[in-house]
Amino acid sequence: LPGTLTLIRVEDAYSCFAKLLEVYDSMTKEEPRIESPSFIDDSAKVGSDLYLGAFSYIGRDVVIGDNSIIAGQVGVAGSSVIGNNVKIGGQAGISGHLQIGNNVEIAGGSGVIKDIPDNAKVMGYPAKNIRKFLKDNK
Repeated sequence: LPGTLTLIRVEDAYSCFAKLLEVYDSMTKEEPRIESPSFIDDSAKVGSDLYLGAFSYIGRDVVIGDNSIIAGQVGVAGSSVIGNNVKIGGQAGISGHLQIGNNVEIAGGSGVIKDIPDNAKVMGYPAKNIRKFLKDNK
């Protein structure tokens, strides 16, 4: 009834608190969000809180870290390793057996054919550091 005080046992309160922590923990570690139609090979490993846009392809033995955003129409070829907090723009391609560092941003339409170090921002085909790309294409 509204306005009434409900008494519960300490054991029940602890059980409710434990369940609340379990729910909160699952909320902070989000499952990957995958737009359809996209394909992730069964052998690929993806971290928590991945967003994968529509019409994207993640190939064999690819590893993707946590908190990454991969826009639509992106292809990642087999055995590439993508770090945490990576953003990949639409229609970008990553050829096989590459290492993409943490906190990397890859512009849409870029073609990655070499390893990319941590904290880099790259664009173009082949993908280059943005400053170098702009200097080379004046």
